[in-house]
Amino acid sequence: MDLIELINSNGWIVSIITLILGAYINSLFAKRRENLMKVADKKGEFYTQYLNVLHEFNPNFMQKDTNKRFLFFKYLNVLYGSNEVIEKMAVCEKNGINNKTEQGKQELTELVIAMKKDIEKPKLANRWYKKTNNNRKLEKDIKDLLLNTAR
Repeated sequence: MDLIELINSNGWIVSIITLILGAYINSLFAKRRENLMKVADKKGEFYTQYLNVLHEFNPNFMQKDTNKRFLFFKYLNVLYGSNEVIEKMAVCEKNGINNKTEQGKQELTELVIAMKKDIEKPKLANRWYKKTNNNRKLEKDIKDLLLNTAR
């Protein structure tokens, strides 16, 4: 009973504390959302550039500038991309992009869909339980992409 009387007699203090706490929590969520949007914008830019260079890249005719740009954007996508995007990139690079076959079209489509999902629903970090389950596959895909062992 004493606690209720204390709150009733000092209600303005409780209101101020609640207001301050609510404003602080709101600012944390706003900052997190802002960070997510910045990351999503960067991802979109890098994904677009990567896809552009991916179509320019031709393993039979090596051009220094295209190869440097391709590697640069590949590394950026490995750094910024989600696990699903990295997995789809590894498949596309392992099998090559062949728009004349159904498999090639399907793999490229899956890569673009994964990139689109990653941009639309950005996440700063994955859940802890997902990290442990897919860690080995992700590590293999990253090694394949960075060290060109997939080809």
